Amino acid sequence: MKTNLQLIAGGLSLLGALASSPAHAALTRCEDGAGKVTYVQGECPTGLKAVREVNTSPAASTDEQRAAQQRAAAEARSANQLQAQRERKQRADAAEQRKAQQAAAHRSKHCAKLKLHAQRTSEQAAKATPAKQDAARRRAQRAADDYAAACPAAR
Repeated sequence: MKTNLQLIAGGLSLLGALASSPAHAALTRCEDGAGKVTYVQGECPTGLKAVREVNTSPAASTDEQRAAQQRAAAEARSANQLQAQRERKQRADAAEQRKAQQAAAHRSKHCAKLKLHAQRTSEQAAKATPAKQDAARRRAQRAADDYAAACPAAR
């Protein structure tokens, strides 16, 4: 008959052996040709075919699940915020581009008017009578100067 001390020592050695083995050792499901199933740690013995590895890890606790859900929700919120920022920036960029295009169109139209005015005043100066020719030339020069000042790239 074993003494209490021997039982305790045996129990402790068993606990030590369990503690030293991996807590979540992977099991492999092995089958032979007849379909007999055997579960082993590691690789299947010869003559048996490995069918799949069995997950023996314990399910996550409810606290771990809740924490993971909270992390996922926080990441989703962060991703949504980043997407919203990108969309706002794209809309602002598009509005700025439209505004620049409108300004360019307005400048182009304004330059076309100034050019036409400069051409007409130059033609009028050429056709002016000798008494009015000086005033017509000054008007034509002012129109050409206005065109050159407002539209330097157009010349």
